[in-house]
Amino acid sequence: VNRASERRWYGRNLREVILKPNQYSCFNLNDSNRRILLNPQRYDAEAFEECLDIARDILTSHHADPTQGATHYFNPRLVQPKWAKKMTKIGKVSNSIHEFYREN
Repeated sequence: VNRASERRWYGRNLREVILKPNQYSCFNLNDSNRRILLNPQRYDAEAFEECLDIARDILTSHHADPTQGATHYFNPRLVQPKWAKKMTKIGKVSNSIHEFYREN
């Protein structure tokens, strides 16, 4: 949502932002999670319904943004991207393993 609202190189809407190549790994053709993404109810229907509820709440502004406007994130156990040095670190959110960043 933060990327879509920026309307920079990310895309003009959520669909464009989410499907932009190499931005969200689960959408990459070679990602092992893609098969789950294509049919999430087959793997865990209850969790998928919970995700839909959360997404609805976010899109209708029923949840505050815990990332404080972050537009980028990564798992520091796996990567240390160069772009992170040029951004403002927000930190971790709840129990997430990811670190969140926003542009200065």
